[in-house]
Amino acid sequence: LITLHGVKNVKIHWNNIRGFQGDGIYLGTSNTAGVERHNYDVHIYNNLFDGITKNNRNAITVIDGERIHIHHNHFTRCTKNTMHGAVDIEPNNYSFHYIKNISVCDNTFYDNGGNVGNIAFVGGDATTRPTNIIVARNQFQDSVTSTAHADVAVVFTGVQVDNDTPNMNIVISDNVSYSG
Repeated sequence: LITLHGVKNVKIHWNNIRGFQGDGIYLGTSNTAGVERHNYDVHIYNNLFDGITKNNRNAITVIDGERIHIHHNHFTRCTKNTMHGAVDIEPNNYSFHYIKNISVCDNTFYDNGGNVGNIAFVGGDATTRPTNIIVARNQFQDSVTSTAHADVAVVFTGVQVDNDTPNMNIVISDNVSYSG
C-alpha cells in the first residue's frame, strides 16, 4: 500500500494498514545495477498491520536501508506461507543493496504466517555485510507456518563468514514468545 524508493527522513505512524494483498509498506531501491538509491532514516511506529486472511505478502519489506526503525507496531494475521514474514528485511541479489543500523523493537505479533519468521532477515549475494541490527522487546503469540519457523530468523546466505569477518553486531534480546 505504501512503497518508497530512495527516501530520507520519513516517518510513518498511527496508520491502520488492513487487508493488503501485496506488501503493507515496501522500502525498495533501484532494480538496475549501478543505479543506486538508498533509504535513510525511516521510522515506522505505532501502526496496526492487519492482513485479515494471512493471504498477503509481508507487512513490511525492507530491500535496502540505513537507520530503519520499526517500533511499537502491532502485526496480526499477516503473511501467507510462501512469503518470509510479517517484517522482512531482504537485500536482493544486487551488489549495492545494504542493510545497516536496523532496529525492530517493542512490537507485538499475533497469529501471523510466513515461511521464515515473524521477523525475517533474509538475503543472498549482498557484497556489503549487514551490520548493527537489533531485535528487542518484541512479543510473539500464536504464529504458525507450514515450514520451519522461528519468531526471529537471520539467514544471510550470500555472506561469507570466517575468522577475519568484521563484527556484524547483531543483537536479539528480551523477546517473548507464547504458544507459537
